Amino acid sequence: RSIAVFFYDSGLSSEISFDPAATLNADGFVQRSVHPRFSTGDAPELIMLASDGELYGHHQAFREKFLARLLETSLQAEGYEPSFPALWLSRNEIHDTITIKENTSWSCHHGVQRWKGECGCTEGGSWKAPLRQAINTVADQIDSAFEEYAGKIINDPWRAVEEYARVMLDQISADSWLTEQCGDRLNLEQKLHLKSLFEAQVERQKMFTSCGWFFEDFDRIEPRNNVIYAAHAVWLAERVCRQDLYSEAIRAFGEVCSPRTGLKGDDVFSGAYYRFSHRS
Repeated sequence: RSIAVFFYDSGLSSEISFDPAATLNADGFVQRSVHPRFSTGDAPELIMLASDGELYGHHQAFREKFLARLLETSLQAEGYEPSFPALWLSRNEIHDTITIKENTSWSCHHGVQRWKGECGCTEGGSWKAPLRQAINTVADQIDSAFEEYAGKIINDPWRAVEEYARVMLDQISADSWLTEQCGDRLNLEQKLHLKSLFEAQVERQKMFTSCGWFFEDFDRIEPRNNVIYAAHAVWLAERVCRQDLYSEAIRAFGEVCSPRTGLKGDDVFSGAYYRFSHRS
């Protein structure tokens, strides 16, 4: 498999994101910062800037006006055309190939350690490795339950997981999608069970959400949400496999603890699981 990869300009992106003085005047930004980035050759060039949308008007007041001026006037005045990756690809061929360096990231100076243990990027990360282990434990449980049941009904259950995105995007109803996968041979119970298992796979993906490990403490909404996704996945899978997945999961999350407030992962998990199991 291959994908088209665009490299953003780190210097320009950092300047526009973290230097408020740089974005006071769009005309000056183009003349001072953008223009020197381009060579004098005839080959098409793309300089890509990457920044968070909330920068413009939220983190920095009136920067939405800077952005509007930049895209509508300032760039064209200097002979530059605003573009974006899909438009660039439609007009230009790709000639270079690269190989992705595994276990690297843009927001951790220690590879991907930020998402699995302690590192210098965030202090107090003793909870991260246990959370990663607990999430991995639940993932193994969900996958085993899914394979055991769905594998007996669907020829390629893991390909079906990928194709389930159509249901998530409301391109097709779950019932119609199951008919595509299995024909008309499913009874009502099988349909309900498969729906639960595919929803469990959705929650399984969500519990690996990156920001759950990004910050300095477990007692934040991001890691708590990941634990809640895990509890939902376990509850959905247990409805089908009729096995006790809860006990192993709660033991794993018991190792997760906020060094700041003492919040325990098993408390978050059990509370969420209780809410799912007692909802109407």
